[in-house]
Amino acid sequence: MTTSPKVSIVIPVFNDEKYIEPCINSVLSQTFKDFELILVDDCSTDSTFDIVREKFNDVRIRVVQNESNSGISASRNHGIDVAHGEYIYFMDHDDEIFPHCLDTFVSAAEESGAGVVLMNSYFFDYDGAFEHYTCKDPTPRFLSEDIPQRVHKEYYKYGVFVMPWIRISRRELLTKNRIYFPLVTRREDCLFNVAEMCLIDKIQVIDECGYIWRQHPTNTSKANPKIQFQDAIGSLPVAINYLDKIVESMNLPDETKFEFKDEIERRTVVSYFGTNILEAYRGELTQKEIDSTISEILQDHKILDPNLMRVLFNVIAKWLIK
Repeated sequence: MTTSPKVSIVIPVFNDEKYIEPCINSVLSQTFKDFELILVDDCSTDSTFDIVREKFNDVRIRVVQNESNSGISASRNHGIDVAHGEYIYFMDHDDEIFPHCLDTFVSAAEESGAGVVLMNSYFFDYDGAFEHYTCKDPTPRFLSEDIPQRVHKEYYKYGVFVMPWIRISRRELLTKNRIYFPLVTRREDCLFNVAEMCLIDKIQVIDECGYIWRQHPTNTSKANPKIQFQDAIGSLPVAINYLDKIVESMNLPDETKFEFKDEIERRTVVSYFGTNILEAYRGELTQKEIDSTISEILQDHKILDPNLMRVLFNVIAKWLIK
């Protein structure tokens, strides 16, 4: 491995003994060889790293450890801070990549000069389904240069991927713009995505697939709906503050900045308390229980105008319990 590899692959790891071996094997099988693999141990208590030590003897593998169990966002941020590569690529511990994945990413980035390159993936369900998972508009292109329009059109309307592992990013642009994952337990990938779309000028979409996203019952996305709901409530103030700081740092006219911040705040509320959270409660909560929960949120978190939040929540809640 060179002193400064081309790509740093960052994988947060916590008690992942079941899937870590095939994950690492898929990385070591890459046709592109100039990388370092950074495993960020979030204080695992199982045999994950016994497996790593026994099965793998490759100088490109680095293991770093968090001082305490801190969560996936802190682990990814730790990976950014210790990475040496020109590019950073994030993976999840239970997923895999095809042999051409890094080659495809790096070739596209080098040819275009883009700060971020996005591509599609495959979805592997724990029930055995294997299918092409794509954004609404995977057409190869560069995203618009009007950043508020880019975020509205590409992210909110056309569904450019939010997951960290469908993108490769130039490390210098992340550190220069202070783009890190917010310390929340829900939707951290969406917030990171918006930050990149706001602060990095040239972003490219390519119609390729290189990643296999494995779903299984222990995924954080399959967590208990009540835990999801509680996490969303606790994370919303941090999420709003994170995005407000991003918008404030942008070189936008005051009027545009105000309108853009207002739109992002509205959509963040919907994202945190929208379909992905309340849908889990469909058939389990009555309208009265949902209204009561909304009232508690409004009392505890004075983030947006209460009337605006109440309208948003009521629209979501009434739609979901039809």
